[in-house]
Amino acid sequence: PYGEFAFNKQIITNSYSFFGREQNTSLKVQGPNSILEEEFQGADATIKIADYVLFPTMEDLLREVVPFVQFQKKGSKQNIRMSYRYERSVKIYGDDPLYIIDGFMSRDTPFFLSIKPEILLAIKIINNPNKLGLLGKLGENGIIFVESKKGNLFSTAGNNLFPIAGLSKAVNFYAIDYLKPNKNERVPDLRANLYWTPALIVGKTGSTDITCFASDDTGPIIIRVEGLTKEGIPFQAEKTIDVKYNSTR
Repeated sequence: PYGEFAFNKQIITNSYSFFGREQNTSLKVQGPNSILEEEFQGADATIKIADYVLFPTMEDLLREVVPFVQFQKKGSKQNIRMSYRYERSVKIYGDDPLYIIDGFMSRDTPFFLSIKPEILLAIKIINNPNKLGLLGKLGENGIIFVESKKGNLFSTAGNNLFPIAGLSKAVNFYAIDYLKPNKNERVPDLRANLYWTPALIVGKTGSTDITCFASDDTGPIIIRVEGLTKEGIPFQAEKTIDVKYNSTR
């Protein structure tokens, strides 16, 4: 928690008094977004609100000051989109970037637009695709950091629930059917994993049959089964079998 982090920083600051008053005892006070900003490899652009004319609304501030952030309005719906400029092209991200508001993550665009610029210290953005790509779904539409003067906007922030589909796309299990013609049949098959299924259902008989081809790597292989009973109790079982060379194939 941020409160614990600030407390520990104060302990470190106080410990400098051991060396006397001539010692530089000042440590830079970190804002509520600092930890996440550092974790995400730093901001690509920083806007200090005090350096500009005070705008009455967030919409005005975005249009006039904040780079690579576009406000759009389609009927009653308000959208925020970020972009990144290459030498000869521009990358446009999807709607609703990730907002980090005083340490609070959200995709609530209406709440972000309702914030008054007069209560803010700074707005920072991350729009570099190389940084965002490492964050998967979190960074797919860019990131906007918002830091207020009091650092407590998170207490009034909107819904911070948003779906995370996963960092990697699902892939099909690679299997070979040797009953079908295969132009690479003479290439050795040395797969380490021969069969995998996440949804094998055993019927009322309590048993089921599965079939797979062994690889050309002879020797012991492990069959591992994990699952749930009808009562929801997890179980696991393993058995080792030997794969031998078939000289009559």
